[in-house]
Amino acid sequence: MHTNRSTLLVRFAAFVLCLIMAMGLMLDFTAITPVYAQSTASQLDQARQSQTTLADKLAQLEQESAQLANSKNKVSGHLNWLNNRSEEQRRQYAEKSAQLAAAYAEMAAANQAYIDACDNLANKQVQYRSRLQTMFSHRQKSYLQIFIESGNIKNFFTTIQFMAMVAESDQLMIDDLTIAQDDADLQQQVAAKTTEDMTVVVSQIEAQMEALKQQETTTLAELESIQLKMSRAAEDEEALTQEALRLDGEITALQQKLEAELSAKATESAKATAAAQATAAAKAEKNKENAKPKESVSSPSASSPNSRGWVWPYPGDTRVYSPYGWRLHPVYKVRRFHSGVDLGGSYGRPIVAARDGKVIIVSNPVQGRNKGGSGYGNYVVIAHAGGLSTLYGHMKETLVKNGQSVKAGDRIGLCGSTGTSTGPHVHFEVRTGGSTKNPMSYIG
Repeated sequence: MHTNRSTLLVRFAAFVLCLIMAMGLMLDFTAITPVYAQSTASQLDQARQSQTTLADKLAQLEQESAQLANSKNKVSGHLNWLNNRSEEQRRQYAEKSAQLAAAYAEMAAANQAYIDACDNLANKQVQYRSRLQTMFSHRQKSYLQIFIESGNIKNFFTTIQFMAMVAESDQLMIDDLTIAQDDADLQQQVAAKTTEDMTVVVSQIEAQMEALKQQETTTLAELESIQLKMSRAAEDEEALTQEALRLDGEITALQQKLEAELSAKATESAKATAAAQATAAAKAEKNKENAKPKESVSSPSASSPNSRGWVWPYPGDTRVYSPYGWRLHPVYKVRRFHSGVDLGGSYGRPIVAARDGKVIIVSNPVQGRNKGGSGYGNYVVIAHAGGLSTLYGHMKETLVKNGQSVKAGDRIGLCGSTGTSTGPHVHFEVRTGGSTKNPMSYIG
């Protein structure tokens, strides 16, 4: 009885000692871990801040580029309108110039007709005056004298009748010439007015063409300025995109480094705890007197859905939407290495731990949102035995805390599309020693 009591006391003392040492190591690990990873975490935070600033600049640049493109379309449309208007003005100018030339020719013809009419009138007036003088000399004679000069009665009446006919004909001719002169004068006035009006029209069209030419020159200069700004904006956007790619790679590397550091520390802590337990057990065994070694009881093994002890991270859908390896990046449109696999695809669906382990990173900058953020967005990293770690990215919401132990199949988050993502899914990675592995070798 005494021996059994001693044995129980020794075992209890060993258990208490083991528990104290384990708690000490855990407290020591809790205190040391942030210091161990502080530098990498700080670098990661700075890189994320730079990425956010860069994303804001890219968004602003895209908005400016859209405004420039809109301005270019408007200016190009105005330039096309000016070109069409200028062509129309040139046609009008040619038409009016031809009309002006015709008006000048018409005015010249009218002037010539007026001059000819005046000359004809003057000549007829001279002839008329000569005839009037002859007729006047006859009128000074008496009818008796005319009768005597005529020789007989027939010639007398013939002479009187001829004089009357000549006078009437000359009067009609003078009237016709006067009418012709008035008509020529009217034609001259009309031709002069037409020429004057056409000269004004042609001058107006010339002024309009000059104004259109100046507008076209100004619009071309404006269009060239917009195109230059668009070219510079495209260069800036290309530079910012390249910087975004560089930052994305840097963030991925820093995340991997931080996970490797924390995973290594977790493994070291587990080894230290096991060593402390072994030391405590050895001391307890050494202090036991005349006690036979008892058969140790092993802890029950965790359930293993597949032969390697892994479960599928997205229950209910075993399709792989984007495999591990090289691919065309869906956002940056460049060829990049895909460090994991993309699974699932519905907002709010549960994401589970792929294996037993301890949560070492919980990052949720946009907690509860379907979209937003950069990089992995809201994500969780779990450390597993054997130096392995798993990452679950682009979550809508994280459901675990740092330092929390999880079992395979435990819910750790909800599916979303946060970070650099084009739609709801879970980006799942498996890492060891800081390098990614093909997840299908573990969960497939």
